[in-house]
Amino acid sequence: MNKDLKKYLIISGIALLFLLLFKKIIVISLLVISSFVISYIINAFGLKAIGLELVTLSAVITGKIYGPLMGFIIALVLITFHLIMSGYLDIYILWIIPSYALVGILAGLFSGFSITQLGIALTILLNFIYLFFTLMFAAGNLTKLLPYSLSNVIINIILFSTIAKPLVGFIS
Repeated sequence: MNKDLKKYLIISGIALLFLLLFKKIIVISLLVISSFVISYIINAFGLKAIGLELVTLSAVITGKIYGPLMGFIIALVLITFHLIMSGYLDIYILWIIPSYALVGILAGLFSGFSITQLGIALTILLNFIYLFFTLMFAAGNLTKLLPYSLSNVIINIILFSTIAKPLVGFIS
């Protein structure tokens, strides 16, 4: 056998073993890194009107797997980073950050539900909360937030209907 091929097979085997042993940490870490990258891309290309974020997916999966406290922490850190990196620094951060943190907590408290049902329900709740508070305290921003919110619900329904279950299945 070729010496280089053998070396690559050994490295691949070690990487696979590492992945199998630490799959919970790796999947959550990849979600966190992906969330950071998306936040950067949104800012770099001015895509603020599109409801693209991986905070909800990451927070719900983390909350379901690790419980409410970890769901809260992941949501809090990721949404704060997302808002700063994406340039969403308006009054509505006062209710958006707590709303996402609440989603992380609720994902842990209602972890008995399927990831698809849980994720879609929490996505709808999340968008309802921040649309409601925007209407109450910053009604002028509602027209800017509606396209974001609608696309956020659609994107998260797609994410929770397609990749969330395999990710949770891999972790479990």
